[in-house]
Amino acid sequence: MATIGASDRVSNALVEALGPEQVLVDPETKAGYLCDWTGRWEGEAAAVVRPGTAEEVHRVVRICEEFRHPLVPQGGNTGLVGGSIPHDGEVVLSLRRLNQLSAVDQGSREVTVGAGVTIGTLQEHARRSGLAYGVDLASREGGTDAAANVA
Repeated sequence: MATIGASDRVSNALVEALGPEQVLVDPETKAGYLCDWTGRWEGEAAAVVRPGTAEEVHRVVRICEEFRHPLVPQGGNTGLVGGSIPHDGEVVLSLRRLNQLSAVDQGSREVTVGAGVTIGTLQEHARRSGLAYGVDLASREGGTDAAANVA
């Protein structure tokens, strides 16, 4: 479990690295990241960070490592078992802003997508290229995939 002083220090370092708009520390702004889709699992986080690039993710991980502060990655937060919910003051690493999409490679029928791209967005991107992304979950507008093949 993280101590209060350690939480303040890691939060300050994260704000310095990513800016205050991408590091949420206010209880009201963190609330949506602290409870799963079912409302059954709820926790507490020192901060919620919202990196927009792989370099920013790298900075967050290095800061948490430096302060030996636990980190919980979170995609669309649509899980049903509380796996992405912080429990003891961890830092939540939200992947939602990692929403970059590459062009569809027609030859290999592949596309590279950021970890924050929703399945619904990927389905539409593939459809515009005359292809289909075969995965279809109820959480298609909230869930995420790190990379995908389309057919």
